[in-house]
Amino acid sequence: MMILQYLVSQQGKVVTRDKLFELFWPNQVVTDDALNRVMSNLRRLLNDNSSQPQFIVTIRKVGYKLVAQVTVIATPTTTTDEALNTSYPRFSKATRQDNKRKFSLSFNMSKRQDGFIIFLVTVLIGLAIVIVSPQFLLQGQTPNNYFTRITYDKADNLMPDMSNDGTRILYVSQLDQGEEKLMLRSLDNTYATNIGASDTRYFYPSFSKNNNQIAVISKHKQTDQITIALINLDKITPNKALKLDSMSFGLDWHPDKNTLVYTQRHIEQNNHGIYIWQPELDRQTLVTTSITGVDDRFPVFSPDGQHIAFIRCLAPTEKAVFITDLKGNTQQVSSFESEIYSLDWFDSDHLLISTRDGISKYDKKGKGILLESSLRFSAYYGLRYNQETGLLLFNQKFIRYEGHQVDLTTSKRSRSLTVSQSSDTEMSISPNGHSFVFVSNRTGKKQLWHRSGNDINPIAQTEYQDIYDLNWSPDSTQVAAVIKNNHTYGLMHYSLASQTVTVHWQSSRPIHFIGWNTDQTLLFSQLTEQPFKRLWQLKQLTLTDSRVADISNFDMYQARLVDESQHIVFMNSSKSGLWLWNWQEKPEKVLHSSQLSLERNWDISADAVWGVDLEGDIFRHDFKSGETEIKQQGTKFAHQFRPQKRIYGLSATKNVHSSSDLWFLHLAENNH
Repeated sequence: MMILQYLVSQQGKVVTRDKLFELFWPNQVVTDDALNRVMSNLRRLLNDNSSQPQFIVTIRKVGYKLVAQVTVIATPTTTTDEALNTSYPRFSKATRQDNKRKFSLSFNMSKRQDGFIIFLVTVLIGLAIVIVSPQFLLQGQTPNNYFTRITYDKADNLMPDMSNDGTRILYVSQLDQGEEKLMLRSLDNTYATNIGASDTRYFYPSFSKNNNQIAVISKHKQTDQITIALINLDKITPNKALKLDSMSFGLDWHPDKNTLVYTQRHIEQNNHGIYIWQPELDRQTLVTTSITGVDDRFPVFSPDGQHIAFIRCLAPTEKAVFITDLKGNTQQVSSFESEIYSLDWFDSDHLLISTRDGISKYDKKGKGILLESSLRFSAYYGLRYNQETGLLLFNQKFIRYEGHQVDLTTSKRSRSLTVSQSSDTEMSISPNGHSFVFVSNRTGKKQLWHRSGNDINPIAQTEYQDIYDLNWSPDSTQVAAVIKNNHTYGLMHYSLASQTVTVHWQSSRPIHFIGWNTDQTLLFSQLTEQPFKRLWQLKQLTLTDSRVADISNFDMYQARLVDESQHIVFMNSSKSGLWLWNWQEKPEKVLHSSQLSLERNWDISADAVWGVDLEGDIFRHDFKSGETEIKQQGTKFAHQFRPQKRIYGLSATKNVHSSSDLWFLHLAENNH
C-alpha cells in the first residue's frame, strides 16, 4: 500500500522504477520482480488491466504513472477500539481496513464520461509523509503487523528454525555454484556460522527441546546416503544418526521428549507417511495409515506434543492441512488448495497456514482468519512461530522460470525460448516445430501464451488460477490443457486456425491431461475416491459433443502416449514404477522404473523415459536395459513442471534466477 500512497502523492507524474527501489527497498539486494509483484497485486486489487489501464499506466523500462483522479478529504478524529478489533470474514479482502496507516480507497466504477473513470482515493489527514525503515508496516489483516529482514547475503536461505528460547536460528544456505551450508546464528550477532560438512547436503534442521542439539536430514554427496543426523551444539559433533531409505520431507523435534517426526515412503508405494523416531529406544513407528494415492509431508509437533500437523497431497494441485494424534487418528483442518506453502502451530489449539492468500490462523475445526495478506510477499515458506517472543520466522522465496530447449545431439547447454521478468512455465513445442505455447504470469495472472517466429502474444480468454499439462494435437493445429478455477477443473481447447478457446468443465475432482487420442478426442485421468484408496480413472473426451467416457479399469495417475498413441506408458496412484500397455494385452512393468522419483517430471520417447530429477538434472531411463543415465547435470531444471521430449531434444522449465531471505513477522498483540 505504501507504493500506492506514493503514486497518489505524485498523481499524473512518471515515477521511475529506480526511485521506487530507492524508497521502498533501501540498501537491499532485490530483483526487478519484487516491484513487478507489488504492481501486479495492486492491479488485481484495483481490478486494473496493464494493457488497457484505468488507474496505473506502465511506462516501459521507465516506471509508472497514476492517471486516475485523486481527492483528499477530511480525517475522522477518533477510531474506536471496536473498529480496531473487528473480526473479519475469512479471506474477505473487500472488508480489510488499515487503521494504522489511515488509508482507504473508494472507487467510482460508474459509466465514464469523456472516456475517463474517476478514481476517488481518500487519503486521511496525517499521512503526508511515507516513512520507510528496516521495520515497516505492510498490507495485512491486522494493521499492527510488521516485518524485519534477517539475512542480506546473495545465498538462498531456506528451511529456517528458531530455538525454543528465541535466541538462535538454524537454516540452510544455498549458493548458485551448488555449494550448500548448514548455518547457525545467534540473533545477537550479524553473521552466521557454518556448522555443516562440505561433502553433505542438509534439509529441514530442527532444534531440540533444550536447544543443545539439532536434528537435520543429511545426504552425502558421494554415496547419496540419507540420514537423520543428531548434532551436539556444544562441540558441533555428531551424536547419532538414523539411516533412511528415502528422502524425508520435513523434520521436527518433540517439545518435551527425545522424539522426532519425519516422513518416509510407505512399503508398498512411493507416497510418504508420517513416522516418529525415538533415538534412545532406537524405535521407528508409522503414525499415519497407508492410503493408496495419499502423500503426507512436512510434519510438525504441536506445542503440547499431543498432535502432529502435516500437509496431505492428493495431486500436485490438491493439498490440505491435516492433524493426527500419536495413535494415527487424523482430522482435516483446511480445505484442499492448489498451493499450501507452509504451516506451523500458533498454540496447541491453532495453526498458522500459508497459502496464495497469505498467512491465516486456523482452529482445529477449520475456522480461519487471515492474519497477513500476500500483497508484500506472494508466498511465505518455512513458517516457524515462537511463542516466547511472538515472532514468526519465515523465508520469502522468489524463483523466475523460463522455457528452455536442450539439443541433446550437439550441446549440453540449453537455449532459452522465453525471456521476461516474469515466470514462464509448462512450455510445449508443436510437433512440426513451428510454434510453441507456454504459461506465463506476465499480466499478473496465469495465462496461455503463443509464439510463432518472432510473434509472441497472450491468448485471449485463457486466464485461470492454474494451467498445466499443455499438449499439442498431432497435426500441430490445436492445443489442449488442464485448467482450474474456483476449485473446478476443466479441459481447455484452443484452435490456432479459428483462434477460439473452448472449455469443457468437469468437476471439483482433479484431472491430468494425457494427450490426443485423435484430432477430436482427448485422453485424461480423473481422481476417484474409494475406502483407503485414491485411484485415477482413464477417460476420453470427445470435443465435438463434450461427451466423456471411461476407457479402462487400470489406475492411471500419470500417463504418456507413444508410437502415435499405439502404446501408453503410465504409473498408478502408488507412484511405484511405470507400466507399458498396448491397449489390449496385460501391461508390462518398465524394468527398474520403481527407482525413479516420478510425479509430473517425465516424458517418453520410443525407447526411453526422459525427465528431470529432484536435483534438477536431466535423466534418461532405457526401456530395455532398465539403466538410468544423467544426460545433463547442474542444469537447474524444475522437476515440478512437465517436460517434453522431441526427436532431437527436450524442452523443460528452467530455474534461471532464485532469491530467498529470512524474515521475522511481528504479529500484533490482538493476534496472540
